[in-house]
Amino acid sequence: MRPGIKTRVHPEYPEAAARRGVAGKVVIRLYINEKGIVDRVETLRGQPPGMFERSAERAFRAARFSPGMKNKRPAKTQMTIEVSFDSPPPISGAGWR
Repeated sequence: MRPGIKTRVHPEYPEAAARRGVAGKVVIRLYINEKGIVDRVETLRGQPPGMFERSAERAFRAARFSPGMKNKRPAKTQMTIEVSFDSPPPISGAGWR
């Protein structure tokens, strides 16, 4: 049985991407331990490269999951997730230069 997410994950939209009006996506692999804690996050690809990876990794590293199950016991699992950064937040005059 696959792990289920217990916390809401909201990756921060990178300031540089918002300023440029850039959207993108990142595919990450999560390594989740028997307690539902993310032990490691691996970026498989990001589009555009170098823009959103750190934000996605940081957000999902802090996420908590119900553990995956194998033979009715908690087990280490991996899952691959696509994170979309679809629409940059509106840019206000404060703090954006």
